[in-house]
Amino acid sequence: MGWIWDFYQALKLAALTAGKVAPASEGYHRQCCASAEGLAKFQDYVAKAPAIVAPNIQVAPAGSEGSDSSQGLNPAQEHLCKMWGFTPEQFNEERSKMVKEGKLEA
Repeated sequence: MGWIWDFYQALKLAALTAGKVAPASEGYHRQCCASAEGLAKFQDYVAKAPAIVAPNIQVAPAGSEGSDSSQGLNPAQEHLCKMWGFTPEQFNEERSKMVKEGKLEA
């Protein structure tokens, strides 16, 4: 992949750190940046876009350092709970319901 991949990795990290892209959209952005043209468009987007998630929120797997392992939430999920006014229990209950309904992957 060469320089495009290296540049994308640096740009993605900067965009995630600044809150300009949601962690869940990383796959989409990776595909868009497979060419130099796509990478230039992503760079332009990151430069102009407002923050959509809280800057410097680290996404960590449940149970890792910095996560609420007692509830199985990672820092991003904890942030969503605070934004929406959910308790961790309510978040897990809604998430389980959406998984059962096939609206969300487990």
